Amino acid sequence: MCPAFVSPPQRFIAPDDNTHALLVFDFITNIERLILEPAFHGNAKEFGMVMPIPSKPELLEADEKLFNELEDLTNPFQRRGGFVTTQSASAKDVSEGVTIIEVKDVGDFTATTLTAENTQSLLNWLKEHNYVPNPSDEENYDYYVKRGGYFFVALKVNMEKAKVDKDGNLHGKLRPIEFKFQSSEPMLPIRIMRSDMEDMSFTLYTLSDAPYYIPGSKVLFSRSLSKNDLEKAPTLKKYGETGDWLVRSHLKFQFSKIRTDLFLERGDGSLLVNNPNQFKIVNPTLLSENTGILKEEGPELYLGNEKMKNDLKILSNIIEKVRNDSQSSLAANEKIKSDLKTLSKDVELIEDNFEKGLINVEDKYENRVFLLSIVIGVLIGIVIGVLINSRFKIFKKQK
Repeated sequence: MCPAFVSPPQRFIAPDDNTHALLVFDFITNIERLILEPAFHGNAKEFGMVMPIPSKPELLEADEKLFNELEDLTNPFQRRGGFVTTQSASAKDVSEGVTIIEVKDVGDFTATTLTAENTQSLLNWLKEHNYVPNPSDEENYDYYVKRGGYFFVALKVNMEKAKVDKDGNLHGKLRPIEFKFQSSEPMLPIRIMRSDMEDMSFTLYTLSDAPYYIPGSKVLFSRSLSKNDLEKAPTLKKYGETGDWLVRSHLKFQFSKIRTDLFLERGDGSLLVNNPNQFKIVNPTLLSENTGILKEEGPELYLGNEKMKNDLKILSNIIEKVRNDSQSSLAANEKIKSDLKTLSKDVELIEDNFEKGLINVEDKYENRVFLLSIVIGVLIGIVIGVLINSRFKIFKKQK
């Protein structure tokens, strides 16, 4: 995800395609560390960003080598190549309905962390400090204010450190910034991005004790880190250790379709991708239109209950095909039809239990082995029955 970019009137700025982020999640402490490397372009001498955070964040400067090392580690085939502020906010600033929590310089930014009692108070504070929100921002801020407990981080960019061409246009990457905060589950506050901007690609890395993925995303890399990996990407030692799982996902957002924040799903060891050429589209059936993520084409990988449901779907198709064959060539074989009917009911019962939540991820291997044992046994019986029945018919005809 990226924060909400805003710029002065009559000037244009926008995030570059394919912004990068690293999400590190500790499931024991429920601490999330979200490191962003914003990329931007446009005609604006001064601009900034607003970032909503679900709990009070700690802001830290991240190592600028981080995303180059992640790129080299996960994609060895190629290398990577606002706010108008007339005054700086201070901890003594007081606006009705807004509380300033902290003001600090972090890398390329001056960051003001604040809370707001209502959306209008937040908008008033932004305008008073010469921040110019876009027309769609009011609805986005309202989404977070009404949920309560959210902090807003207003980031002003130090333009002296940014890359500016002779016409004053911005082209470049800002040094990464880290947001460290409490969260009950790994999440990306993407609702702040809802706008009429053009579609944008986004690269998300996740690092945790297990693989975390986004339904419908294109996974380009997914495996546990080795000692050799950390030697190749030493910056990662600050965020993880040998055995932690690194996942690289590619997302493409349609900003106008975003209606909610994005929450990641916990995977298992079956999510294994060693390089981008082996990419997988993970659990596409769970892709929510409210995230604004555009569906991509490619080989699909089903995890957890979705894996079992997909297996059941395949088995149902096999059963239907065998049933049709039995009706056309073995209509007299009542035993085969009875077995198929029983198996169909078993599949329907398991599917129904999935929908009711009576079967969970932890049960998947036991249920899958049990179900496949039944299916294999029945199908072997069907094949034998077909062969015997066919031989018997041929024998009768020959007599």
